[in-house]
Amino acid sequence: MIAGARVEPEPGKRNPLDFALWKSWSEGEPWWNSPWSPGRPGWHLECVVMSSKYLGVPFDIHGGGQDLIFPHHENEIAIARVYFGIDYFARYWIHVGLVTIRGQKMSKSLGNIIPIMDVLRKYDGEVLRLYYSMTQYRKPMDFDPDALDQVRNSLMSIYAAYDMLIEAVNEAPPTWATRILNC
Repeated sequence: MIAGARVEPEPGKRNPLDFALWKSWSEGEPWWNSPWSPGRPGWHLECVVMSSKYLGVPFDIHGGGQDLIFPHHENEIAIARVYFGIDYFARYWIHVGLVTIRGQKMSKSLGNIIPIMDVLRKYDGEVLRLYYSMTQYRKPMDFDPDALDQVRNSLMSIYAAYDMLIEAVNEAPPTWATRILNC
């Protein structure tokens, strides 16, 4: 909770740890009338309202990237505890490692994202699932098309071995082992 450690504090804050419950209207943004000004809920409040509407409070699992622990998730917890009078907002918090590309955080603001639909045009979803399951969920993962090619080849080898096993079992004379496998 050191001011400026992750994000530069916004100018005009009385305290760097303060966060906005309501944001004044800005050109091009959605807005609603309120007693304070035309505007919209702050990001943290918006997430508390959406999750509590659809999941209730407290709910079981809240997830996100490790970069959201502070300030976003801590601010969500603060809002929910005060508004709902609860001890915890979610029973379990799962924070995943960031996806990087060439060692740099993949981010829309950095302009280095690769849309999932572009990836799925080249790779089957099973390839992606295997690729992502090869890294512990809290560790960062570097997106690497060469590694995806290797995973695709490995998956094809696994399926080929499976097909050969099934063929061998089907062609084997009936024995105790093949009767068990065919159950």
